[in-house]
Amino acid sequence: MDNEERILLIKKAPPIKIIGIIGDEGKTTVAYITYGLLKELYPQDKDDNISVFLLNEEKNCNLLLKKIEREDIVIMEFEEKDIKEFDELGLNIDVIVCSSFNEKNHKKGKSHIQEQTSLIKRQSSNNFLVIGEDTFACVKKSVRFGIKSKVIFKHAEDLPREWNFHLKGYFNRENIALAMGVAEIFKIPEEMMKKAVEEIKPLSGRLQYVKTIKGVEIYNDSFARTPLATLSALRTLAQNKNVVLIIGGNDNDFDVCFLLSHINQYCSGVVLIAGIGTSTFHKNILSINNISHNYADNITEAVKKGMDMTREGDVLLFSPALGCQSEIERSEEFLKCI
Repeated sequence: MDNEERILLIKKAPPIKIIGIIGDEGKTTVAYITYGLLKELYPQDKDDNISVFLLNEEKNCNLLLKKIEREDIVIMEFEEKDIKEFDELGLNIDVIVCSSFNEKNHKKGKSHIQEQTSLIKRQSSNNFLVIGEDTFACVKKSVRFGIKSKVIFKHAEDLPREWNFHLKGYFNRENIALAMGVAEIFKIPEEMMKKAVEEIKPLSGRLQYVKTIKGVEIYNDSFARTPLATLSALRTLAQNKNVVLIIGGNDNDFDVCFLLSHINQYCSGVVLIAGIGTSTFHKNILSINNISHNYADNITEAVKKGMDMTREGDVLLFSPALGCQSEIERSEEFLKCI
């Protein structure tokens, strides 16, 4: 569903509860976890229940308008480029979940956060903001308005240690914690939360384990569109510099240089895929000590060269750190090569 259809949905739908996800990384994962938690509370096989809709799963606005009823819940992600249009609607969002921001390495700096958080400005004291404390401090430092909504702080450390998580990485524990903040607003019992969280598997293209070939574990992180997302993946998977990283794509609004300064901590080799964004930093790669480098014109060639650079016990990680026209197509192309 494109942005125009989503705006039409908001205009024509009956009074509904909206859960909006904003931030630089983790929005889709937070949205899917939140969806899973709310479905535990409101099973969709009961006619008298509130219905929960995840806009990622809905393709047709008119069909959704026929299904949606008063007091139903809609979970939607807000991309930075779309937020201004929704802000102009005067949209009051019941619950905003704010994942991480990357002010220091964004080319717009504070204005990047100001643009993304404009929807928070419209919230009232009857609304909720679910956020981590570090992210909240970053927001407070950047915005020029008072936050009126009820703030719920969540941390990765809030999660019970005895729960069995399938999502790798500290950043994913933060994503789960944020979704559980929403669950607390809707008063979902802890046993329901546990069941939903333990059933969640990695989404395609988001630190997704694909298979092991000749002792090399292969991961698809093709939806990593920012340097911080790729760095988080490296921190999660690397052991003794055993990662060969496939990186590159179109340009975006983030400075890749801070990621490059960490690469030799985690990687034994890097394969650069040709692209507008890649061309802005490929010379910087050459200055990194103690790692091997290679270049590829496309994903298929990058996978072949990346596998040639690995040995048993290594990890081949496709985590581009840059945007592209379609992350879905990028993910599918990578998976076809494996």
